[in-house]
Amino acid sequence: MAGGRPYADRTGVYWAVDSFATPLPGYMDDIAQHDPGAWQGGLEMFNCWNSPWFKLLDQDKYEQHVDRVQRLEIDVIAACHSPVIRKPQIDQAFNMIRRLPSVTPPAQPSQLDLEALMHALATGQEYAWEPSPPPGA
Repeated sequence: MAGGRPYADRTGVYWAVDSFATPLPGYMDDIAQHDPGAWQGGLEMFNCWNSPWFKLLDQDKYEQHVDRVQRLEIDVIAACHSPVIRKPQIDQAFNMIRRLPSVTPPAQPSQLDLEALMHALATGQEYAWEPSPPPGA
């Protein structure tokens, strides 16, 4: 983006870095190809793990910032760790971002999970980590 700004008003592209990151089951070039529930869960997981300080945000100030960004005439959101998000999914993406301060962070992999992954890699086996259910579930 010109001048290091995250928004290019001539193209309508917003460079969101990691803000809309989500794990993917495989290659996708558009978020519309992703399951909506997996997208939301993945976005929440990624943001809670990378930015646990979300719990410390002033909700009003956070909402004002999200409002300011969402009011830009964004046609496409480009981000690391996510396929592009085009206009039909942009409001949905911002709705998910708004929820972050109230989301309970999901479980993170443990040392045992890391050891199981390392063993699978060393022996040529497949490994798929599944988070533990939240307490009380």
